[in-house]
Amino acid sequence: MKPVASTDVVKGRVKRRIPNAGAELSAMWGWRIMDYTDQRNPIPLNAGCKTEEAAWRSLDKRGVVR
Repeated sequence: MKPVASTDVVKGRVKRRIPNAGAELSAMWGWRIMDYTDQRNPIPLNAGCKTEEAAWRSLDKRGVVR
C-alpha cells in the first residue's frame, strides 16, 4: 500500500505550482482551493470538498497548474 503524504506536503506541492492558492470555506460549496492572484475575482480551482485536507489533496491529485 502506498503511504499517504501529510497535508503539509500536499499543500506545499500545490503552493509551488500555484503560489497564490488558498483554501476557502463556503456555506454553499464546502472547502475549495482558490487562486487569489486577482484579489477582486478569485478563481476556484476545484469543486467543493467536505474537509480542507480533501480539497488540497484533490487539487494535488489533478496536477492543476495556473
